Amino acid sequence: MRRSVTASLISAALAAAAFAAYKLINEDDRKSKEKEDTENEDEEVNFIHIQSDDEPEEAAEKEETAEKPAEAAAEEKSEAAEENPAIAEIADLYPYLSREFIAVQYGRNPVFEQEYPENTLVTMNHKAKFETPEVLKEFTEIAEQNGYAVENLSETSCIASRKMFTQAGSILSDIFNMANQVNALGGTYGGYRID
Repeated sequence: MRRSVTASLISAALAAAAFAAYKLINEDDRKSKEKEDTENEDEEVNFIHIQSDDEPEEAAEKEETAEKPAEAAAEEKSEAAEENPAIAEIADLYPYLSREFIAVQYGRNPVFEQEYPENTLVTMNHKAKFETPEVLKEFTEIAEQNGYAVENLSETSCIASRKMFTQAGSILSDIFNMANQVNALGGTYGGYRID
């Protein structure tokens, strides 16, 4: 009984957080577009590199910081998280995520929306690892109640997947929801893949 009440509360919290994040992202995107329309066209263009599953993590990090020392890049990400009020608001919605994680993923949202326009069918895959099989089982129950299919990779790790049609901010919201849930259960969020 207690587990179903807990799962119901977590499901409700996930839904509320997803809606709030969606609203924040849309508002920030609207403000960004208004600002871009009024800015000078001669500004420098910055591209965000999204790591594919085929690339090692170190190579992607090296590309992102090729012109800056690693410490400067980390400091810049931290400063970006502090300067953007949307990051702070999202951090309030997802208390188990670091501001740095939120800032990095938030920065990828324009790329997500360009690569996966509204109403594109995608499959979100999230990798998670837990301390014990019991916690993995609890995560599996919560994920399945929220429309995910869970494939166990080992006794303590899995991939949770679900198909969805994209909307503005929906990919980002899905990433935040799953990473927050994994961290809330004391697990390690291993990243995502979009098919």
